[in-house]
Amino acid sequence: MKNKHSILIVDDHLMIIDGYKTALKFGFSNFSDAKLNVDYATNFKGAIEKIKQTNKETFYDLVVLDLSIPKCSISNMNTGEDLGKWIRLTSPKTKLLVLTAYDDAFRINSVLNSLKPEGFLLKGEISSLDFITAVIKLLQNKVYYGNKITKLLNNKSNQSYKIDKVDIQILNEMSNGTKNIDLPKYIPMSKSGIEKRKRQLKRYFKVKDDCNRELILIAKEKGYI
Repeated sequence: MKNKHSILIVDDHLMIIDGYKTALKFGFSNFSDAKLNVDYATNFKGAIEKIKQTNKETFYDLVVLDLSIPKCSISNMNTGEDLGKWIRLTSPKTKLLVLTAYDDAFRINSVLNSLKPEGFLLKGEISSLDFITAVIKLLQNKVYYGNKITKLLNNKSNQSYKIDKVDIQILNEMSNGTKNIDLPKYIPMSKSGIEKRKRQLKRYFKVKDDCNRELILIAKEKGYI
């Protein structure tokens, strides 16, 4: 592990950010020669601006990323997962440590497939020590997943269907009140293709009836929109 490290924490709660910073200060106190630069952002705009200020030599070694970031009118990002995809393209050398309160297996599986993060922890099952351990492991070019994430990776039955960008677009348009007849205006698919996707999503989320409202509520609950 090198002596200088740069970390960006992205979370919309300042108290949580302060907690992470305190844990990092304590965790790295045992490394007398390690210098740690910790930045933070509470929204998409702040995170994007900070990352754009970096370059090939001064990139963030690690981004600690919360998935529950409020939507931003200046970007087309809806969740922390969208930001994570942008970071992968913009700063490919930066490692991702995803932290989330969502403990749904489908949501976790979606993030694992779309971001392939080097670290993944559930907020409800970690301590400060777990967080510090994960950060140190990632800075040492290792991988660190929480217990539930590891169990999910070993359970291949949860990986039969993957939510993709088109699915998210459909869910977002439905959530915004777009009528079924108007969906093809915003989604690059035929009406029959969109209806097929909706049926797949309802099976995926185990929606018991043909009600779009229940589908949207469950998708929001699981953090997809």
